[in-house]
Amino acid sequence: MDIFNIKVWFRNEVYDVGECDSEHISPITLIRATTDELNGQNEVPNDDCIVWVQLPWSGERVQVNSYIELLDQFRVFEDHGLDTIVFELENVYVPNPPGDEEPEVLAQDGGYQPLDWHDLEAEMLNYDGDSEKDDDKDDEEGEASEGSEASEGEDNYGQVPICMSLFEGYQSKSDDEYFSDSELEPDKVKIAKLMKGNPFKKMVGGEIKFHVGQTFDNAVQMREIFREYAIQQGVVLHRVKNDNVRQTYKCLGDGCRWRAHGSHMIDRMTFMIKTLVDEHECHRVYNNKEAKVKWIASKFENLVKANPSIDIKVLGDLLRENYRVSVDVQRLYNAKKKALAGYCARHIFANFRLLYKGEHYKKLFWRATRSCNEFDFNEAMNEIGAIDPAAKSWLQNIKTEHWSRFDYDPIVRCDHVTNNMTEAFNSMLGSHKAKSYLELLEFIRRMVMRKFQERKDECEQWNSVLPPRVNAKIMKNSKESRLFTIIAAGNGEYELLGPTEGYGVKLMEYSCQCGYWQISGIPCSHAMTAISHYYGKSVMQKITDFVHQSLSKSAYL
Repeated sequence: MDIFNIKVWFRNEVYDVGECDSEHISPITLIRATTDELNGQNEVPNDDCIVWVQLPWSGERVQVNSYIELLDQFRVFEDHGLDTIVFELENVYVPNPPGDEEPEVLAQDGGYQPLDWHDLEAEMLNYDGDSEKDDDKDDEEGEASEGSEASEGEDNYGQVPICMSLFEGYQSKSDDEYFSDSELEPDKVKIAKLMKGNPFKKMVGGEIKFHVGQTFDNAVQMREIFREYAIQQGVVLHRVKNDNVRQTYKCLGDGCRWRAHGSHMIDRMTFMIKTLVDEHECHRVYNNKEAKVKWIASKFENLVKANPSIDIKVLGDLLRENYRVSVDVQRLYNAKKKALAGYCARHIFANFRLLYKGEHYKKLFWRATRSCNEFDFNEAMNEIGAIDPAAKSWLQNIKTEHWSRFDYDPIVRCDHVTNNMTEAFNSMLGSHKAKSYLELLEFIRRMVMRKFQERKDECEQWNSVLPPRVNAKIMKNSKESRLFTIIAAGNGEYELLGPTEGYGVKLMEYSCQCGYWQISGIPCSHAMTAISHYYGKSVMQKITDFVHQSLSKSAYL
C-alpha cells in the first residue's frame, strides 16, 4: 500500500505520528503515541480508548476496533487517492459505582469541541481520481516503508510534535512484555485483544483455512503450515517472497487467482496474513513436490519406529489413502530411513536455535546434552527455564534418551551425542545408493573387506592393547585426576572431592556417580584417581582392566 501521513486528534490537540503504512501501525500504536506525547511515558494507558477515523469525502466518523478494520480503512483511503488519515481517540467514560452519599454535581466548563475539518477536508479532497495497485506493488512498497521518517514542519494547526519514537520503541518489545494474561486488568482486555491478533488454528478434522488477520508464531511456523496446506489442497505454490520479513505465495495452476501475502508484525517475530485471494481455479496435483522426505518422515515416524521392517510400498499406499499424494520410491525409501534415524543433538540444536537464539542458549543446550548424570542435566535445564520457560518446555518434549548422555543405554558404551558416524558411513556410499539393491550390497561388501584389512595393518603398528583414541582419553582424564582429594572407604570404594563437588567411585562395580564411566566404558577422572590409589605404581599395567572390552584392540579388529 501507499505511504500515509498519520495524524491523531486527542483532547483538542493534533499529533503528527509521521509517515507509515498498514504494515507498521495498529490501534494500540496510536494510543501509545498519544500517551507518549501527553506525559512522556511510552506505555499503554489504564483508561480504555475508542479509535475513530474521519472520512472526509462523506463526513462520517467510523469506529476502528481491530487491526482488520484498520487495514480496511487504509484500503478505502488508498482507493480515494488520499495520503493523509486523521484518527480520533476518545476516552470511554466509566461511571463510579453508586455510594451512600449524594453525588456532587459540578458545573461543566465548556463542552466537547469538535474538530474543524473545513481546511483539512478541502486539502484532502483535492485529488484527480482513484488509483489501483496490483499485488506485486503492494508487497514491494508495503514492506519497503519500514523505517520511514516524518519531516518536521508547520501546518494549519501550528507546530506539531513528531512521535516516530513510537515505532522504534514499540518494535523492540514483544506483545507479552506489555500484557500478561495473569495480570490483565478488566479495562485492558480490549487493548490486549488488539495486540494478540487471531492465532492460526486448524479446523475440525485438521482442515487448514486461511483468512486476513490470521497470525503465526514465527516465519518457520508460517512456512510449514503453508506447505501442509499445499499438500492438503493438492496445489503447487510458488514462493514469490520467502524471508524473515515477509512471505508471499501464489498458486501455479493455470489461470488460478489464489494468492496470499503476510509479513512480520511490530514485534518482528509474529507473522500475519495481510492480503488473501482464497479462490482456487485449478485441478488437484497428486505428485506434489511439497511432500518432501522430511514431511513424509514426520507423518510416519511412529509407525516406522514401531514396525522397522515395514515395506515402503505400504507407506506409499497410506500416503495416497490419507493424504492423496503420490511420490516416487526413492523418496519413500529416504523418508523411512530418516524416520528410523532417531535424534541427533546437532539436528535438535539446529531446530532449537531457530526459535531461541543466543550464545547463552547454545552453551546451556550442549551442557545439558553432555551431562552424564541426571542432576547435572536438570541443573542445565533449569537455567534454560530461568531464561525462557518455553525453551525448556520445547526441549522437554523430546525424549532425553535421544539427545542427552545421562539417559543413554549403558550397554552401548558410547558417549557420542551426534550422528556423525552414521552420516560418515552414508557419505561413503555416495552415488551407489541410487543403484539396485544387489549392486549396493556388493559395494558395501567390498568396502568392508578393504576396511578390515586396513584396520589390521594399522593395529600392527600399535604399542598398546587399546586404540590410540581411547589412550588419549585416558591420559586426559589422568591429568584431570590430580585436582581431587581422595577419601578411601575400603573394598575399592572411594569418595573424590573436587573444588565444587564430590563423587563416589566403586572400582569393583566399574561405576562413578558422575556417570561418564558407565556410559563411555572409559574410566573418568574420578575413577582414574581411585585406580591410581588402589594399585599404586602398577596402575599403567592395570588400567586396561577397567576399560570395557568393546573398546579394546581385539574388538577393533
